[in-house]
Amino acid sequence: MYADLGGDQTFLTGKTVLVTGATSGIGAGLVGELLKLGDSKPAKIVLLARSKTKVEATAAQITAAGVEASYYLADLSSPKEVVRAAKQIVAGEKKLSVAVLNAGIWDTSEERKVQADGLEVHYATNYLQMVLLVETLTPLLAKNKPSRFAVTGSFTGYSISKGELNFEYLSGAAQPPTNPHGGGAFPYSQSKLSQHVWVKAAAPTLPEGVTLNVACPGFVVSDIDIVKSFKKKLGFLFPVVKFVMGGRTTAEGCQTLLHIAASTKMDGINGQFIDWGFKSATVVKRLPVDPKFYPGSDPKFFGPAVIAPTPADDALVKKLYDETAVIAKKFK
Repeated sequence: MYADLGGDQTFLTGKTVLVTGATSGIGAGLVGELLKLGDSKPAKIVLLARSKTKVEATAAQITAAGVEASYYLADLSSPKEVVRAAKQIVAGEKKLSVAVLNAGIWDTSEERKVQADGLEVHYATNYLQMVLLVETLTPLLAKNKPSRFAVTGSFTGYSISKGELNFEYLSGAAQPPTNPHGGGAFPYSQSKLSQHVWVKAAAPTLPEGVTLNVACPGFVVSDIDIVKSFKKKLGFLFPVVKFVMGGRTTAEGCQTLLHIAASTKMDGINGQFIDWGFKSATVVKRLPVDPKFYPGSDPKFFGPAVIAPTPADDALVKKLYDETAVIAKKFK
């Protein structure tokens, strides 16, 4: 269901890698894949999570496989906690070479939901935390070059948002006239599209030798709450939807993320979007977006994986980058 982009997976050999959201879903799958790398596996895996009980269990799994582990705690919906934890990582981890920014949420509430600072929860938890982690951890990764940021993106940037970033929708201040996906689907897709766009602006500003890329895992059938909600809502139709959307196992879905984190083929690649495509084009037939930037949106595209640039609208990219900088500054 996916094709290797090539290159061996030796970039992480003997290095230290940070994984956020590693206690469930794609993050947990990625940890499992890292531990299967044999002689190429990292020397240490650093975890950033909210639940102490869950992260301790994941750390124990890592050490049992002969890899050193450490962890830090933070509620990633709180920008202040994100910055605090990132500073702790900078102080406590001297050899960090790869940061896999995977954590995120898809809230199923029908009404707009905000966190303690008044920020829409998807904006804060999926997008702003990524920005703050990149900005705070960059000096540490710059000391361990070549180094990489690897971000878990989403095809919902085109399947729901159609590649069009709307700042009112992003903040959750407004919803589109019709939201057939229900709940937090549209704000979620806007937050993931924002990752895609911000990376274009941020990647060239990073120190030489530090790269930043986004990977699309596709529709992964994992143990996270939103997938459980889909299963419950769809009932006996879920297997059909899974097939139409090219549903993947967790191990399969995390391969794009593993690729941008570990493959030597990604040496020097910066500011790109990695897309596996779909087994079926049914889900994307209606989407008027440029396949150059979202290759999975092309009805003729079923794989193999491709590297694509982030969206081309430079004015929009700059607007998002500048406005985010103003918001992020409040929490540093």
